[in-house]
Amino acid sequence: MTDLSSTPAIPVTIHRGDYRPPEWQVPDIALDFALGLEETKVAAALSVVRHADAPTPLMLRGDGLTPAAVRVDGESWNDWRMDGDDLIVDLGVPVENIWVHQHGAALVHHALDVGDPDVFHRPAWT
Repeated sequence: MTDLSSTPAIPVTIHRGDYRPPEWQVPDIALDFALGLEETKVAAALSVVRHADAPTPLMLRGDGLTPAAVRVDGESWNDWRMDGDDLIVDLGVPVENIWVHQHGAALVHHALDVGDPDVFHRPAWT
């Protein structure tokens, strides 16, 4: 978790000439809350769409999360890495869905019924 007592980072100025559209867009997000006295679990399911013309890795931000497995179209996928708290998944081929399993919790997996090979599904961390 982020330490709220720390000094906030100074915002970076992005000039119009330097602006690039995001490489991925998130058209759909579904949240599921399990409220408890000792802990609260939040599961999020996101659909992500490749926006860039060139294939770029999918970067998923996580805060202290460690994936145990990554699957693409139901098959184990080893072409991923952690960069700090970020999960980077290299997707050089069109796929229909991505499934990530975190230590201690399986993430909700929803199959996509889409015809666009550049649409990916990323169940979020719990």
